[in-house]
Amino acid sequence: MTSIRKVWMMMFGTSSSEFAGFRLLAFTALICWVGLMLANHFSKSPYDSYEKDAMLLDSLLLVMDKNQLKVGTSENRIVYEKFDPNTVSEEKLIDLGLTTPLARRLINYRATGAHFSNPNDLLKIYGFPEPLFTQLEPYIIIKPSSKLKKAILPVKSASVENKIKKVEDPLPAFDLNNADTSILKTINGIGSKLSSRIVKYRTSLGGFISKNQLYEIYRLDSGVVEKISKTSIIAKDFQPTKININKATKEQLATHPYINWTQAKLIIAYRNQHGAFLIPNDLVKVYSIDKNWVKKNAPYLTF
Repeated sequence: MTSIRKVWMMMFGTSSSEFAGFRLLAFTALICWVGLMLANHFSKSPYDSYEKDAMLLDSLLLVMDKNQLKVGTSENRIVYEKFDPNTVSEEKLIDLGLTTPLARRLINYRATGAHFSNPNDLLKIYGFPEPLFTQLEPYIIIKPSSKLKKAILPVKSASVENKIKKVEDPLPAFDLNNADTSILKTINGIGSKLSSRIVKYRTSLGGFISKNQLYEIYRLDSGVVEKISKTSIIAKDFQPTKININKATKEQLATHPYINWTQAKLIIAYRNQHGAFLIPNDLVKVYSIDKNWVKKNAPYLTF
C-alpha cells in the first residue's frame, strides 16, 4: 500500500492526507454499492417498474425535444446590435442576453458614478461571464462622456481657471517599480487603499515588466491605469525578482500571482520524478501548463 501511495502522489501531486481521504471515499462508495446490491437481492418486493420508468423517460424526452424546437425559433433568438454600456437601459441589456440580476448589477455600478472607458471594463462587473462578453464585444461602442464635453466650455472665474491649469500641468515622470505610495497618490483617482494595493501586487509579482500588468490589479479602473501609464516609466535595464524553479518550494511558487496552488504542486511533483528543468519550455511537460503560461511566467523564473 505504501508503494501505491507513493506512485499516486508522484503522478497527481497529492499529499498523504489527500490520498487517505480518496481511499476512504472509495471504500465508502464500495460499501454503499454492496449494501444496495444485498438490499435488492433480499428484498421481499424487488423493484419491477422498469417498463413504466422507460415510458416516463420517453415522454420527458419528447417534451424536451419540443422545448428545444421552440428555443431555436426566430422569436427567441437574440438579435445583437451596437450599444453603449454607459447609457444602455436595463431592458436592452436583457434583450442582449444578460440575466436580470446581471443587468441590474451593471445599472447599479453605473449609478455609483463609474464610467466604462473601454469594453474590457464590463468584466469588472461581478459575475459577468467571459463567453457572453466575447459575444457582445464587437457591438460595444463607448461614446465620448458628457464630462469631457464640459471641459471645453469657456472658464469665467480665475479660481476655476487655476484649478484647470493645475490638472493639465503634467506630473513629473516616475519609475513604476520604485514609486512608493506617496508618489502614487499624486495621481488623481488613487488613494491610500489603491496605492497600497499597487505596491503589494508589484512586490508579489516581482516587479512590472509591462504597464499592461496594471490592469490585473483588483478594482484599478482603466482610466486610472491610463493616467499611471502616461506619467510613469519602466527602466529599460529593469530585471524583475525571479524564482528558482528548481529550488523553490510549492509554497514559494504559489505566492506568485501567475502560479496557482495546483500548478505549484504539479511542478514540484514533476521535478521530483524527472529532475531539474533546464529551459522554460521544459515546463510544458507538466500537466495543465501550456506555452502561453510559460511565456507569461518566463521573465519571473530562473533555472
